[in-house]
Amino acid sequence: MYLGHVINNKLSDDGDVKREIRCLFVRTNILLRRFGKWSVSVKLTVFRAYCLCFYDIGLWSKYSATVIKRMEACYNKCIKSFLIIIDLTV
Repeated sequence: MYLGHVINNKLSDDGDVKREIRCLFVRTNILLRRFGKWSVSVKLTVFRAYCLCFYDIGLWSKYSATVIKRMEACYNKCIKSFLIIIDLTV
């Protein structure tokens, strides 16, 4: 890791994309615990501010298509789980 960016011997950015996927899941779970009962507009604002901070995404140049698809699926899953609260107490 160098300045927050994962570097490997093959000069592939797959490891850094996977790290960002893990971080997105962690951040979303933290927000879900803290702000799970708030309104949708507040949740969107908090999600944009806290989860969409992809500072090193501009450095990604060599990555596989499967890892990017995982990143897209991760984002979709996180936004759905954060915005849609299922009431299990019924």
